[in-house]
Amino acid sequence: MLFAPDESLESNWDQLFRQSETAFQEKNYALAESTLHAALKECANFAENDRRIAETLLKLGKVYLLQNNYQLAEDFFQRSLEMCKAEAGEEALELEPYLASLAHLYRNQRLYEKGEKAMIEIVKIKEKHLGTEHVDVAESRSCWRSHLKFGQAAQTVSSFDFLVLARGLPKSHWPTLVTFIASPIRMFCNSIFLVPMYRDVLPSQVRAA
Repeated sequence: MLFAPDESLESNWDQLFRQSETAFQEKNYALAESTLHAALKECANFAENDRRIAETLLKLGKVYLLQNNYQLAEDFFQRSLEMCKAEAGEEALELEPYLASLAHLYRNQRLYEKGEKAMIEIVKIKEKHLGTEHVDVAESRSCWRSHLKFGQAAQTVSSFDFLVLARGLPKSHWPTLVTFIASPIRMFCNSIFLVPMYRDVLPSQVRAA
């Protein structure tokens, strides 16, 4: 399992991580990125299975995701997930935020099959630990179904509706058409899938709603 931090080495990392959280909430992603990299250097003093290393890697992945740097986001998400699996176990409840972040990344990239795989893994882990009737399991199933519906809708738009609606329109109007079609899908997904799973990236007034 992941070890709790050594109190004697806690102060520098805690200070840097708190600074990165503040920058993250203020959408100052450049500052959040640099502060998290500084925090990651502090992790060199920790035990290999210290949970703060995985937390730092995960947060860096979220910063890169919000900057649309999908390659770096995936690299950090995968590193954090593998570390958590190695130390907490392949089916530990602690894996949920790591798998959810990957699902979010793959949804943004329209890699729906990969996103579905991460969502299924979350559901199976929760079912094992909490039971099939637990409210958290039901919520994860709902998120999974919403992910599937979003993927199916987006694929339909990209492969059929766009081509039909775009016929006869000047190419200069196509970006507006894409936005018009995608907005309802995006709103649906954000309201049902992203809000419950990514509350830490939402403004405080939305989280309190």
